[in-house]
Order: sequence, then C-alpha cells, then structure tokens
Amino acid sequence: FTESIDIMPTILDLTGIPGPGQVQGRSLVPFFEGEERPSLMAYFETLKPDPPERRMAGCRIGPWKYVYAPWGDEEYLFHLGRDPGGTVNLVDEGPEIAARLRERAEAILNAGESVEKGEAIEMTPEGLDALRALGYIK
Repeated sequence: FTESIDIMPTILDLTGIPGPGQVQGRSLVPFFEGEERPSLMAYFETLKPDPPERRMAGCRIGPWKYVYAPWGDEEYLFHLGRDPGGTVNLVDEGPEIAARLRERAEAILNAGESVEKGEAIEMTPEGLDALRALGYIK
C-alpha cells in the first residue's frame, strides 16, 4: 500500500524537478513501472468503546493486521488477503507472526507520545446524527 506522504516525491520524480534534500516518503514511479514495493507498516491506536474502555493498538504489514490491548490480555491477528473483514483470529495459528508484529507496534507505542484518554464531551443530537451518517455509530 502507499501513503499520502509519497505524493510529493512522486510528483517531483514525474516532473523531473529536484526535491529538497530531506524528503519523507518515496516516489511511486518505480512501482508504476512494475518494480516490487516493499511492504510498509501502518501503526494505529484506538479506544475500545464497550465497557470497560480499553486502549487497543496494532499494526498492519502486507496482508497481516495485528491488534492488541497493550495493558491487557486481548490480541488478534488477521490475514486480510484471505479474510478482508478481519473476522477470523489467527493468533493461535501464527504466534511467531503475532509476536513479530507486536514487537513492531510496541516499539512505536513506547517511542513517542500516544493517544491518551481525554475529557468526556457531551454530544449534541446533531453531532450524533453526523457520526451516524458517517457510519461511526449505529
């Protein structure tokens, strides 16, 4: 998969304009020309909404998606190529993959600031309707 941070280097590469010395992201031009692109990792965190609220974190590399509760006992491993909806937990069948992805996710979690639970806010009926329309709540 690609990231939005790759847009500028790709445009610069396509137009032949030299970029600044330090640019985050990579040009996608080699990918367009058939070159294999290495799997990138995406890291994520969220709060699980049902009581008790618990922080969840994880990462995705290639077809694998790993989710865990950093201070709990829940963990999930999905192969999104075979199970796009992420419904079959493969953590018992792939403990070495889960351990490797957990290590990568924990490195990011422990390296910087992460999401902390903020103050509770009171939602207006309009705000709730907007979240429903976007599919965030039912």
